[in-house]
Amino acid sequence: MTQIVNIATCAASGAGDDQNVQITLPFNFAINSSGMKDWFVGSNTYITANTGSTVFTALNGSTPALKKFHLGAADNSYKQVYTLSGTNFYRVRYQGFASTNCTGTQIIYEFTFYRPAGMGNQYAVAVFGTHGRTGGQFGVASETAYLLNNTGSLAANQSYLFTSNNNGVSWTSQAGWSLTGVGTNL
Repeated sequence: MTQIVNIATCAASGAGDDQNVQITLPFNFAINSSGMKDWFVGSNTYITANTGSTVFTALNGSTPALKKFHLGAADNSYKQVYTLSGTNFYRVRYQGFASTNCTGTQIIYEFTFYRPAGMGNQYAVAVFGTHGRTGGQFGVASETAYLLNNTGSLAANQSYLFTSNNNGVSWTSQAGWSLTGVGTNL
């Protein structure tokens, strides 16, 4: 994995709070009819499309007002972010905290985008380790509303398979699932 964020002194400086870092997928991935390659990993435990956000209050399906995956979204901070990519996948590893100063209960997740196959479904997998914000916002949303709202169902040490139609309008999720045979095994 390639490290793209490493904040050595975030507890003292607050450097890992309310930030984001850009990633570029080797393929388009759609939410609500728009396929995008540019995504932003936010310290507040969400991944947004096309631009980053530092919003940390009143998080819901319309906040931040971007296409997004909420992964226990709340006022969190990150210390390290890694990426790994192949022909058919792009994985992000987030290591952070359920606080604004990189202390307290950890949050660790890996989120993998999978290359859509032709006109078929899209898949993404979230694998959570320790998660100090299981009550945070959890789901897939457009700029204005949830397309899939799983808030309240996030569990630590659990995986979730997100599936959508080819344009990312209709979403489902299943706990305890992963994908194999699409370029990498989880």
